Amino acid sequence: MRFVGDIALDAEVRAIASGAITDGAPVVVNADGTVGETVSTLTQSIGSTLEFESGTPSLCKVVFDTNTNRIVIVYAKNTSGSGYGTAVVGTVSSSSISFGTPVVFESADCSDIDATFHLASNKIVIAYKDNDNSLYGTAIVGTVDSSDNSISFGSAAVFESANTSNISCASDLNDASTGKVLIAYVDQGNSNYGTSVMASVSGTSISFSSKVIFESASTSKTSTAYSTHHSKWAIAYTDVGNSQYGTAIIASINSGVPQYSGSAAVFESATTNTKSVAWVRDTAQSGNVQNLAISYRDDGNSSHGTVAVGTVSGSTISFQTPAVFAAASTGASDFNGPFSTFDTSLDKLIIAYRDGGDSNKLSVIAGKMSGTTITFDTEATSSFSTVSNVGIGFDSNINKAVIAYKYTTASHTGAASIFQAGGSLEKLTTENFIGFAHAAYADGQKATVKTTGSIARNIPQLEAASSSLGSEVVYASVTARYPNATFDSSNNRVVIGYTDSSNSNYGTAVVGSVSGTSISFGTPVVFESASIGDVFYAPDLAFDSNSNKVVLVYPDGGNSNYPTAIVGTVDPSDNSISFGTAATIQTSGAVSVDMSIAFDSNSNKVLVIYSDAGNSNYTTGAVGTVSGTNISFGTKAVVVSDAGGYSSVAFDSNSNKFAVFYTVSSNGHGKSKVATISGTDVTYGSEATFASASSKYPHSTFDSSNNKIVLAFEDDDNSDYATAIVGTISGTDITFGTEAVINQGPIQNIFHHNITFATGINKVIHFTRDGIDGDHGKVHIGTVSGTGISFGSTILINGGDALTGVAATFDSNSKKAVLAFTDEGNSNYGTAVVLTPAGTLEDLTIGQQYFVQTDGTLDTSADDPSVIAGTAIGTSDIIVKG
Repeated sequence: MRFVGDIALDAEVRAIASGAITDGAPVVVNADGTVGETVSTLTQSIGSTLEFESGTPSLCKVVFDTNTNRIVIVYAKNTSGSGYGTAVVGTVSSSSISFGTPVVFESADCSDIDATFHLASNKIVIAYKDNDNSLYGTAIVGTVDSSDNSISFGSAAVFESANTSNISCASDLNDASTGKVLIAYVDQGNSNYGTSVMASVSGTSISFSSKVIFESASTSKTSTAYSTHHSKWAIAYTDVGNSQYGTAIIASINSGVPQYSGSAAVFESATTNTKSVAWVRDTAQSGNVQNLAISYRDDGNSSHGTVAVGTVSGSTISFQTPAVFAAASTGASDFNGPFSTFDTSLDKLIIAYRDGGDSNKLSVIAGKMSGTTITFDTEATSSFSTVSNVGIGFDSNINKAVIAYKYTTASHTGAASIFQAGGSLEKLTTENFIGFAHAAYADGQKATVKTTGSIARNIPQLEAASSSLGSEVVYASVTARYPNATFDSSNNRVVIGYTDSSNSNYGTAVVGSVSGTSISFGTPVVFESASIGDVFYAPDLAFDSNSNKVVLVYPDGGNSNYPTAIVGTVDPSDNSISFGTAATIQTSGAVSVDMSIAFDSNSNKVLVIYSDAGNSNYTTGAVGTVSGTNISFGTKAVVVSDAGGYSSVAFDSNSNKFAVFYTVSSNGHGKSKVATISGTDVTYGSEATFASASSKYPHSTFDSSNNKIVLAFEDDDNSDYATAIVGTISGTDITFGTEAVINQGPIQNIFHHNITFATGINKVIHFTRDGIDGDHGKVHIGTVSGTGISFGSTILINGGDALTGVAATFDSNSKKAVLAFTDEGNSNYGTAVVLTPAGTLEDLTIGQQYFVQTDGTLDTSADDPSVIAGTAIGTSDIIVKG
């Protein structure tokens, strides 16, 4: 093979990086000549206030003109006591909006305003009630001039010669030649019936079809949106004639007039107020399959912000159980939301509203639909308070939402803010992939890209397609009962604590180091030269990342079984561990079997939960502070005055709170409280129920990718099945989703199952002994979605031999899980095995051709679009498009 020219330089491209670029990442060229990764990671944010009106606006509506790439904010401006119909045009940049001069389209008092972009004419259609013209329903057409951000209007036309209210409108977005605009409204001249017309635009003129009733009863609060997938409109409204229930109906067009061939469907059997309709892509299906999302204020539930998802078949619609997205009032009037739009770049529903639970601040929440479930991100809240008259629209040119509102803390100024939803934006096409980044680059930095014919190095590894197990390793050639484990992220070591039944039940610990698919251990070390109870007791462990120490808690059998803690220091050079002086948490009573500990990375404290036998076995908590190799505790605080027991605690680093789980003695129901550390004290929120049935043996972990607590427990009212549920902490409260069965077999003991979270892989790993299937060890990997969780197929541990006392922890350095257990088939020896979960990164296979995937990873099979990356010549090296 002969090359001409400077191969090293000719096979490289130098350009400005758009966004940060990871070393070895696949790179695309953007339309502006910059280069960037195939997927952009976007951080959720609300921008600052940007004034568009110095007067007092109300009824703000935001529309995006795809012809001129301009937003148009339509509102009623309080002028001399009258709300003149006004519009202003804006150009949106990454963080700002430049506005033109506001233009009055109706020099009269206007209300009930809505607006839409009419694709067939490239005009803005505004529908409103003209209060100075007998309250008639009226519409007008506006033309945007992008050269100076101005807008001009034709003549207004009446579509309803009667008192008209609750007006909404939406344009046909499929028909670019003669598409109509559906206007839905309440005809107060005809018993408040829900009514509609089709509007046609010609130049700057607008005309209307005959009106058609869609609800022959009193209605209010209409909202309308058009589905490009179904080629139909949806109208959501309050059916006043049916107990003010939230209702929706599908509209189509027949001979130029609205048609309703299907029946109306109730989406909320309670009083519904302000509502907003959006069609959202179902990401669980290929193509642009859309489901309906109705966001509304549920006045039957304390005005909480709620969303109902509907699926459409023909002209009929059916709804799932509504879900609350904001557990607070979303506004005290019709103009405060919730209002929604759809982010087409990230496939996310975006809802804006005034948060009555937080100083009436502007709040925004975004969520992605998969099937009929919307998984919401964390709510974004503005720093400024007291907004009203909220409206929202999506600028598909820069892929950001624009929210307009009346800013009441600034003399009632009209203002707007830019909202960026968080997520991953895929940019890969068959044409724009050019190679791999030669190094890591910051946004705006000059970047070098290794292109066709060159060797790209440091290529990101591939995700393992399926889970796999390494060989079992004995860590204690003795009867090692009931292990628990934690990961020391400072030294990248796994620490296992257990009861050594071959040595008078002494408390013992051992340190392990993961390499590849195996683990090697140091010499076990006794941390308590006394029984830590009998065979039904075990230590629990947590890693204190502030002091880089491991904290173990246990009942000290040599000291009246008092709850005790000790600090361990890991030496990675020889996988050893040394201990400080043990500290007694309390010096009266004894402790039950269920001690649990978790570390608070916010306060740098640990929280220990235990049953206080000196106080009626009440579930109790105490805050511990590590100093050097010692630990001290604050005042103990009762979680619940009940002796049910079986406790677990997990720390939520998103809310900086703990979730404490326990069982009550009266009926065995599973309960939970949120715990907050302040200094060396702990307080608790209200009690919540996670299982309205008899339940036992809770173990919990924190899913940091979804900011959820995942709890596993035995459901005694469902054949003792191992079961999981997802909890969401908000303030000092916790709410739960729907239960999911992990394994159809009983757990039988609190030490016979465990759960951990695989960081980076974003999976939950549950390890259990199946008490009905020969006491076999089984692992199930779960995925959290919204407030639900689902589990994959069973992974059998220990070749099907019986085991007892199981533990699970995740080594975030090697991205492997370590499972520890007592091997009943091998003299009850303490044994461990390394689990490589599906999704773990693996080396490239030399000689294998790889393709770039739309999510920025590589794989051996083509994605859509099919983009060849090249051929691997090393475990992390590839010949680009070779």
